Amino acid sequence: MPTSQLLAPRTKKRRIKETFQAALEINGGTESNPQPAIIGLVETLCSKFPKDAVASAVCDQKFHAEHITSTVHGTSCTEYENSDENVLRSVAVYYGVGVMGKRKYIKVRQSLSFKNVFSRWKKMTRIKVAKCSIPTLVPYYKLAKFLDGINIGTLLPVESLCEENVNGYYRDFKEFLPRLAEFYLKVYKEEDFNWFGNRFTFKVAIGGDGAPFGKNDQSCAWLVSFLNIGKRFLSSEDNFLIFGANCSESSKTVEKYVSKLVNDISYLERNVFKVNGKNVKFEFSEIPNDMKMLCFLGGELCNSSKYFSTFGNVSYDDMSKVDFTFGHSKNSKWKPWAYEKRLSVAKQVANLKKKLVKSNLAEKTKRNKVTTFIAEQKSRQEFSPRIGKLIDKAHVEPLHLKNNACALMFRHILEFGIAKSKLAPSIDMFSSVNPECPFFKLVWNMRHVSNLSRLAKKVIKWFDETKANGKSFDYRFTGEESRRFLHNFMDLISAIEQKNDQAPARFKFYVLAFTTLSLRNAVSLFNRFNVTEKQLDELDKACNDFYTCCALFLRVNPTVWTLGKVVPSHTRDVFLKYGKGLIINSMEGREAKHQSVSRYAQNSTNFNRWHSVFRHEFISLIWLRERGCNLSKIKTSNATYIPKRALSSEYCYCGLALVDGVCKYCNHANRVEIEKSVKNRTVNEKLFYK
Repeated sequence: MPTSQLLAPRTKKRRIKETFQAALEINGGTESNPQPAIIGLVETLCSKFPKDAVASAVCDQKFHAEHITSTVHGTSCTEYENSDENVLRSVAVYYGVGVMGKRKYIKVRQSLSFKNVFSRWKKMTRIKVAKCSIPTLVPYYKLAKFLDGINIGTLLPVESLCEENVNGYYRDFKEFLPRLAEFYLKVYKEEDFNWFGNRFTFKVAIGGDGAPFGKNDQSCAWLVSFLNIGKRFLSSEDNFLIFGANCSESSKTVEKYVSKLVNDISYLERNVFKVNGKNVKFEFSEIPNDMKMLCFLGGELCNSSKYFSTFGNVSYDDMSKVDFTFGHSKNSKWKPWAYEKRLSVAKQVANLKKKLVKSNLAEKTKRNKVTTFIAEQKSRQEFSPRIGKLIDKAHVEPLHLKNNACALMFRHILEFGIAKSKLAPSIDMFSSVNPECPFFKLVWNMRHVSNLSRLAKKVIKWFDETKANGKSFDYRFTGEESRRFLHNFMDLISAIEQKNDQAPARFKFYVLAFTTLSLRNAVSLFNRFNVTEKQLDELDKACNDFYTCCALFLRVNPTVWTLGKVVPSHTRDVFLKYGKGLIINSMEGREAKHQSVSRYAQNSTNFNRWHSVFRHEFISLIWLRERGCNLSKIKTSNATYIPKRALSSEYCYCGLALVDGVCKYCNHANRVEIEKSVKNRTVNEKLFYK
């Protein structure tokens, strides 16, 4: 028991008075101003005694402890709850994972600072630790009012662009892009940027795509990003929404928006902006879009037209010519479209349409005449490019091309496996397929070995619906599925092999193995951020091998031609411009943005969806980060397209386990002859019988 509690009350009171008087004399205090004495006593306690002893002595005086808690901590707690810091904390919690919404935020706030009580008068009370209340988050009604008051920039309804009844909004681009530059210059250091030789010149990438609101909920979104921020441009947190509306990607509304966007781009490129004391310029360098959107932006016919490519004058008639090359040189048979020819053909088409308007032909006949005329001009141009000369800066987008190529090679393997199985007409369900046939083994391998269970489910569903006699298997690969397929393609090919296979069937295995291996090598090279001259040469060979093998032994389609001919040329072009790989034009971050947009729209109605999405995005990705609260986590992936086992001594480079130190595919004589045929661009007929 403390000594003070053994003293008589009068003695204790006298000693307290004497101590206080001494403190007044020593520290210069008076009866009317005892503050110096109080400070002196506290400083003496803190400097002469251990903190634990001081805390124990104060807490033993129950009355004084409760009084201190109620006056000091209670006041501090209230001040903190009303402070800007607590508001920032509350906003950060609200946007911790997407958008919480009202009900979830209220529950989180209650669980952090309140507890249930069993009383008929109240249900909850504040949680206290050592009789000190835990500070609460801002109440939802105050938070909502605060969020509504944040300036997110100018949003304009898309109805102002077109007479169509379309719900959506777009940003004032001339206002927003300098604001975005201000954000980056404020949050990151100057040395964090890659200026590509021109300081404070932001390289801008811009493009549009379908928004992720479901199959029957058609929407379109346009995003903008800076290439100067390194690998962060592959993240959804560094791709920003500038247009969002409930319409198709090629609607009149989007067409009008693109027309306005072209004018804004012209204004932004020819002006210098004062941002954070720096003279900032903007250069629109890349337009990462899929082929469908590029057709729309280029004013072209769809990809099913005779001249199917936005990038060059190739047609379905000559796309399998293994001796033709693509490029700007005189010897190249396939060349990029000249902008002057685009304008010339578009003008001729416009004149033809004027004549056809006066005729009495059916609309379908008029359309056929227009498309036939365009094909006769050896072109695909129907209108003048909607984005003007910016179309000449278009590069092939690697993400969709990779996924389409992997889906193509998987389809070859699947069709070969089904053909080898020779399924009876009576088999109309996958459950009836013989477990010993190649088709069943292929699906089993996908589910249990190659980690492609989702793809296997799609194959089973397709087979149950079509019996493999109707529409060919059509499935859109994801990036992760493409990587797993390229890791395990040799296991899939081996799964459909049988001991009694004849020579032509065995030969097909070597063709599939070499073609997919060439694809894997190409994908691993053109999906790199940093590349070297040597790797560009390796990419040339891998792409050429893939294309030539398809042309000689399989079949060529637009995906094969684009990967074989356009990818090497565009990768070199990007390397010369930026010193980086083709992935700088990837839509990876934009595809990931779909999930973020979907989360932003969860707690909104169709009517106010896009306004909510714009507000949530600005607050979570710009407003919070400017205030030091960065909720974005850039994940650096170590995943590669070449599996680690392919570099070990127990496996072949193709990924198949060695048997007695030999790969049964890569070391076969047919494989050597296939490589010779690809190199010489001719087929040796004896290959089929070795």
